[in-house]
Amino acid sequence: MRATLWILLVPLVAASCTTANGPAFRAETARSAFSGSWSDTTLTRPGNRNELEVTTMATDFSMGVFVNPEIEGGVKVGFFDQDAGKSRLRSWDASAYGRYYFQSTGTLRPWGEAQLGYAQGRDQGVSDTAVFWGVGAGMTQFLTDSTAVELSLDYDQRSFAFRGGDTDIATTALTIAYSIFF
Repeated sequence: MRATLWILLVPLVAASCTTANGPAFRAETARSAFSGSWSDTTLTRPGNRNELEVTTMATDFSMGVFVNPEIEGGVKVGFFDQDAGKSRLRSWDASAYGRYYFQSTGTLRPWGEAQLGYAQGRDQGVSDTAVFWGVGAGMTQFLTDSTAVELSLDYDQRSFAFRGGDTDIATTALTIAYSIFF
């Protein structure tokens, strides 16, 4: 719980200290970002008194280019690590994404995003690959004319076939990113 509180407070405090209008988005504006998320969940299955602690950590590096003032397209490369008791899934992934900005000027810019990607995962020594998809909504808060902090709520769905059975993973995460626009 304390880590979640810090994840929420740090960007809010940083954004309140200094803000700038940032660049007016136009075709060929580029954005690179590093993002991370962490969650800790306790799962209890109906009829089963055992609780399962699930910890998920994900990081991404993304690079995108604006095709017009509202639409950005790009690629992401990421690492996903999920620990669920005796099971530990580690996954490297690559995806293409599209992002729509609801306003192309100003200090705070809301957006929606969709992605489709490919993941290589490993759980208890068994490897598999999966196609995954995700959606998200967030805000970009400019700190200077070219840097920003982003906060988003993201949903990700991936399915692996470890040991002959399907392992479906649906993750909802609060993500924080640091972005540079150029």
